[in-house]
Amino acid sequence: MGKPQLVIGKHRFCERSNNGTIVNWRCTRQPKGCRARVSTLDGCIVRFNDDHNH
Repeated sequence: MGKPQLVIGKHRFCERSNNGTIVNWRCTRQPKGCRARVSTLDGCIVRFNDDHNH
């Protein structure tokens, strides 16, 4: 099984880093230039950059 993914609406995010408290996610289309990001703290969204280019 692969890394965890987060789904928000029609967009998927993959785990980029995890320091034990805050998890940073990036759009799965990041290799194609998408800049969207999400940060979660204990499973709750604390930062959301919805800047998708697709």
